Amino acid sequence: MANNLDSGYWGPEDLKRFLDQNGKRIVLFAVLLLVVVAGSRSYFQVEADEEAIILRLGVPTGHNYGPGLHFAIPFVDKVHKANVKKVHQLEFGFRTMRADVVSQFDENSYSGESLMLTGDLALVEVQWTVFYRIADLQGYLFNVRDVEATIRDISESSMRVLVGDRSSDEVMTLHRGEIAQKGKELIQGALDRCDSGIFVEKVALRQVEPPVAAQAAFNRVNEARALKQQMIEQAERARVEAVEKALGSRNAIVAEARGLKEQSVQGAKGEALRFLKFLEEYQKAPEITKQYLYLDAMATILPALRDKVILDSAGNGAEMLKILPLATPGSQRGGQK
Repeated sequence: MANNLDSGYWGPEDLKRFLDQNGKRIVLFAVLLLVVVAGSRSYFQVEADEEAIILRLGVPTGHNYGPGLHFAIPFVDKVHKANVKKVHQLEFGFRTMRADVVSQFDENSYSGESLMLTGDLALVEVQWTVFYRIADLQGYLFNVRDVEATIRDISESSMRVLVGDRSSDEVMTLHRGEIAQKGKELIQGALDRCDSGIFVEKVALRQVEPPVAAQAAFNRVNEARALKQQMIEQAERARVEAVEKALGSRNAIVAEARGLKEQSVQGAKGEALRFLKFLEEYQKAPEITKQYLYLDAMATILPALRDKVILDSAGNGAEMLKILPLATPGSQRGGQK
């Protein structure tokens, strides 16, 4: 036996004799190994930014395990963990080769993703980034086979729909923010319908421009657009100046009319007050007041006459007297009377 063992050849009798001699130790070693392996598989650690779920005989238990130490049934439970705090990103139309102070990007290899047709049949290159995180670990792990590929397909189709519904000007300038927001809503809606467990944080448009071959024509269009805008602004300034001038003239006329109105009103009030004063005096001394009013009226009328004639009160013209003009320089109102 010793010779057979030393030569490396074991016969059936040698194996039986070895098991008889070492059987208990082998069983004890196997039990100890089984206990160690089972013990190592009876607990698991979940990190601060992770969540875990357990498949028990291939069926989810329906409970998510947060950060900390947790226990599982060895050889029965299978633990799946994922980072649910991290915001992942997918780039379309470009890839970041090196992120640094001066980042490097590969844009030429992914032009098929970015080249799109707008609603006015123009070609534009749209580069964007989708930021997402895991919201439902079970849906993320088991409801979709390849989550990243699914997000890519949904994102690209959604963006092409949005770009195809708008003109090139709207895509490149006017509606960029709206496209990004609508893209987020469309992508999230599609992911929710397939219960992917993904929450889209943001969709960011990185660059929207015409293809390189169309850059020269696009630049000419931009120059024409800038000239058009300049002419519109000049016309608007001229319009504003003309309107302000017209408003100034109107305000001056209105102010003058209000001044005349106030002057007329105050004059009328003064005349009315003067008349009331005369009435008061007339009621006190009718004859004297009548004589005064008569003389005052004559003092107003006679200076305007070229030849002045005085008739007697009887009116028969017997004592008609022609007098000198009263409007000569140096004449006094008292002399006229």
